[in-house]
Amino acid sequence: MPTYVELDENNCVISAGHSKDMPEGAFTLPDLPDGQDWDLGALAGAYMVEGELQPRPSIAPELSGSEVTIPPVPVGTMVMVFEQFTPEALLNVTTDVEGWTETIHLPDAGRYSIDICPPRPFVSTSTSLGVSA
Repeated sequence: MPTYVELDENNCVISAGHSKDMPEGAFTLPDLPDGQDWDLGALAGAYMVEGELQPRPSIAPELSGSEVTIPPVPVGTMVMVFEQFTPEALLNVTTDVEGWTETIHLPDAGRYSIDICPPRPFVSTSTSLGVSA
C-alpha cells in the first residue's frame, strides 16, 4: 500500500499514512528498498527541503553551570525560563527581532525548565536543568 504525506504552507508534514485513497493535496512517497516501510512517527517530525524529507530542525539552549544561553532564534520564538517548583518565571518573551539571543544566570539552587518554541519549520524544545548550591 502506498505511503503518503501532506504538507502545510511551511513544507512541514501534517499527516502521513498508508492508503490507496490519499487526501487531496497529498503525495506518494517512493517505495523503500527490501520491502521496508516508512516510519510514520518519523515522518511526523519531518519537512520538505528541495524535494527531500528531512528532520525538522530544533534550537536548544547552551548550558554552562548556572548560566543558560539562548542561541539566536527567529522572529516569533517564545522563550520561557522558569523554576519548576515555583511559579516564578525568570524569562517569558516572544521575540520580535531576527537573531535574538540572551544569557541568563540562574540565581538559586533548584530545577529549571527552558522552553524554546520557534515558528515552523523548527521543533520546540524543553530542557530541564538542575543547579546545585
